Amino acid sequence: MSCDEYYATSQEYLDFWCVEIHDADEADQVENYLRRAASSINMARQAQGACDCTLTTASQQYLRDLSIVLAVIYHKCPCARPSLSAEDQRMYMDQVSLELSMIRRGEIELCAGETGIDFPAIGWAEQSLTDFNAAKIIVNASMR
Repeated sequence: MSCDEYYATSQEYLDFWCVEIHDADEADQVENYLRRAASSINMARQAQGACDCTLTTASQQYLRDLSIVLAVIYHKCPCARPSLSAEDQRMYMDQVSLELSMIRRGEIELCAGETGIDFPAIGWAEQSLTDFNAAKIIVNASMR
């Protein structure tokens, strides 16, 4: 999946927020908000260098939900708009901002077979007990 696709359909948006559309103009508005949401997500993926990777099923579902939540923040037209208070919109904006930031920094890994920066890793330090081993460790370190 490249960084030029939508992550949710208008029907998924409507189902998520339990709203209905009544004509093609309303459907176009919802698609416009989903496009705007996808562009923000795509820029975060691009910043991480994750545009050309294969997304896991969990990542696709996560990005779909993130896109739907971001789209409702953009949604200003009265048609097919969920009734959210200003406080609710602010809460969703804070959530989405944090998650987009985490994607940009690599704290949330979206690509199949990859791990995020918080994945546990271990490395071994070489320790010398003799002068000869100390020299070998120094040579190995300089060769790396």
